Amino acid sequence: MLRIADSIWGGARHLHGDPEAEAHQDAIYVPFDSSKYIADDQVWGIFAADGTPIEAAIYRRNDPAQQVSGGKAFHGSRLHRADPRFTYVYLGPFMQHYGHFITATLARGWYPFRHPSQGTRYVVHSEDEIDRLFSYSYAATCLERIGLHRDNVVRFTNPTRIGRLIVPQPAFEEQHFERNVFGDMCRHIGAPFKSEQRSAQPLYLSKQKLPAGVGKFINEDILVHHFEAAGFLIVYPELLPLARQIELFNKHAYVVGSGSGLHTSVFCATPPELFSLSLSEGVNSNFLLVDRVSKTTTVHLLPEAGTRWQHHPNHVDSFISFMRSPETFPGTAMGDGVGGFVSLAEIIEPDQFASDIISLLRSRGAFC
Repeated sequence: MLRIADSIWGGARHLHGDPEAEAHQDAIYVPFDSSKYIADDQVWGIFAADGTPIEAAIYRRNDPAQQVSGGKAFHGSRLHRADPRFTYVYLGPFMQHYGHFITATLARGWYPFRHPSQGTRYVVHSEDEIDRLFSYSYAATCLERIGLHRDNVVRFTNPTRIGRLIVPQPAFEEQHFERNVFGDMCRHIGAPFKSEQRSAQPLYLSKQKLPAGVGKFINEDILVHHFEAAGFLIVYPELLPLARQIELFNKHAYVVGSGSGLHTSVFCATPPELFSLSLSEGVNSNFLLVDRVSKTTTVHLLPEAGTRWQHHPNHVDSFISFMRSPETFPGTAMGDGVGGFVSLAEIIEPDQFASDIISLLRSRGAFC
């Protein structure tokens, strides 16, 4: 028998109307410390001319909202100057992790979506060069659809004074809230990647070929064996361009997976029913927020016998290494990849879990 995971952590509010956007004169951009992970860097941020943090620019999560990282004040004196010919728009931190890219980096993308401008420069906080950011398929696809390109997105590597900076408030805040404009923007991004057909064949998003990430099942291979035999289409999202992933989500009426690969539903005109395989009892409220944005529903499934779940903080460095440089990450050195995942779970009765999932999907109309 399956259990439904319904213990939610985090908030999931809906806020009406578009966010506000503030204009600041002589704002100060302080870059990341590239030797640290974003959550451990207590310096970076956007500050007013007097050195105090600009509240609208702070990266927050949770309800009540908590500042993730960044400086409390700027006390430096030596500042470079941004090109005074341009108005700049702040888009927040660039997150290499796919799920956080959607929920954090795109959170301020509503502003160029609503207010396209040829003469504007868009500022991000990033450890990577701009060319590298656009080398990620998901980033290039999303940013280009809202008018951002290599020549109008900038990052500064030194503390920099910006003459005129617009700071949009986020339209999505992780474990906190979402707004309608975020969904409008995401569907605009996905609009070209339609499917002319609708298939009852279930789609399974496998992590078997992913060397590092937030969480995985260490005995997922047993699920894949049963799903493939039952007629699922097995795909490996990290091996597909975002456009193809969106097409598959538009085509297949049922998608099964775990983690942020399911967030692709936000880009779909016809989102599928989602079935999330939970590593543990608690469900991140981001899934509820993404469901609301996507206008679909995710069923969070647990095996009756449960899982053996463990958190491995010693794997964080491997995860960060993969996020920063996925194409050079030594996946073969990690064996089956478990050393690159922060949370691991073993399904206690995987054969039964797979059988129960197949039966559930058949009862919903899959495979017909």
